[in-house]
Amino acid sequence: TVPAMLHFKIYGSVSETDTYFCESIARKIAAKVPDCTVDMEVMFEVDYLLKIHELTKQNCMLMYHKQTHLVLRNGEVVGNAKAFAEMAMKEYDVADAEAANTVIYNRFVRELTAKLMKERGRPIVYIEFVDAGSKPSDAVRLGVMQIELFNELCPQAVENFTKLCMGMGSGANAVHYKGCPIHRLVKDGWIQCGDMVDGSGAHSTAALDQTGVVPDESFTLDFGFIPGGVVGFANEGAHSSGSQFFITMGPCEWMNHNFVGVGRVLQGFHVLRALNQLATTNQRPIKNITILSCGITPIE
Repeated sequence: TVPAMLHFKIYGSVSETDTYFCESIARKIAAKVPDCTVDMEVMFEVDYLLKIHELTKQNCMLMYHKQTHLVLRNGEVVGNAKAFAEMAMKEYDVADAEAANTVIYNRFVRELTAKLMKERGRPIVYIEFVDAGSKPSDAVRLGVMQIELFNELCPQAVENFTKLCMGMGSGANAVHYKGCPIHRLVKDGWIQCGDMVDGSGAHSTAALDQTGVVPDESFTLDFGFIPGGVVGFANEGAHSSGSQFFITMGPCEWMNHNFVGVGRVLQGFHVLRALNQLATTNQRPIKNITILSCGITPIE
């Protein structure tokens, strides 16, 4: 009889160190088992979420899989790194399956993230949110989101968003998203931010010129995107986008053809999930959630 081939397939977010840990385990098994092959596919978190959504159509149990890495053995679900390490020790006698080299894995994260960013060919900005608390010592960082901007679809809107992330001017004339609070949160819908005057949600001024607004260039981006994370400008009608922006936390098809989408979250969906759980009063978070830092993501 011909021995059965053994194949391990690993999917994972590029920033998840357990993705590379799982590959290490698979290589150790392959060193012990003849005709064992290993294939790893790393991607941005947004693409990983889409991949899991696709795989869930074939295996409904994956709807309960919440980790940002996944191991398959001959097409069957093994699960996460913990389950894979246990399998390696029990079924393949890999004694050091739990040994992890986080220094090397973190290097992989840096190198492969930079590689994927270069391959995208689009500008990428970051936004870090913080629960500011009532005083600085109470502040709790919620995490960083990396946002890909579609400058080929709406160059003026992207320029506006980029300038506001970077900050312009100084003193009383400074305009910057840094310090802006989330003034609106609709659970499973979207967060809204970008009032640089008083954070009330009453002000929205673009950074491009004296008009204070950006014309509607394109309605191409799909706000019905299942994982959410689509970034667009709020408006008060046609050609009225200013500084206020929103990020969807799930599919929002009704926004299509009504708002200009400028980008989507590549990494940092855990931040969106945390924000989605916040308590609100009249759609405003009870906690003081602000932008701690933002700017252009350097690509090494």
